[in-house]
Amino acid sequence: MTLRRFCFEQLENGNLMGEYTINYTLEINEENAVFLSENHQTDEHLNNTFFNKKSTPPFLGKYRTSWFDESEIKMNLRIFYKTSAGRKFIVLEWTNDDSEIMFLGEGFLAFDKLYGDCWDVSIVGQMSNSPTTRQFIDAR
Repeated sequence: MTLRRFCFEQLENGNLMGEYTINYTLEINEENAVFLSENHQTDEHLNNTFFNKKSTPPFLGKYRTSWFDESEIKMNLRIFYKTSAGRKFIVLEWTNDDSEIMFLGEGFLAFDKLYGDCWDVSIVGQMSNSPTTRQFIDAR
C-alpha cells in the first residue's frame, strides 16, 4: 500500500516540478513532468466556454512524468476536473505505458500550487467501501 502526499508547481512552459512523501515518511522525493497536451476530454470542458486555450485552469492536461524509487520510473499523468455529488475536484491519474492506472489522486489548488494525495490502485480497492472514496472512484 502506498500513500503519497504531493505538491506540484507549474513552470512557465507548462511542465511540472514536484515533491512528494511516501507513507507518512519525512523523506522528500522529487517528481517532474513534461507537459504533452491540454486536457479537454470531459463534458464539463466541452460544454463550458470558460475552458478555452487562454483560460484553461493551471495544471490540467497530459504529462510524461518521472521519479526515482530505487530506479527511474516513468509514467503518463493526466490531470482533470471532475464533479461528483455536487463537488468539483481535481483528479490525477498515473498510468503505465499500457494505459493501466497505477495511482489515483485528488488535489486542490492553493498559492499557485497543486497539493494532494494519491494512492496505488491496490489501496483504492481496499478503501472502496468508504462513501468519500466511492464518490472519488465513481467520478473517474
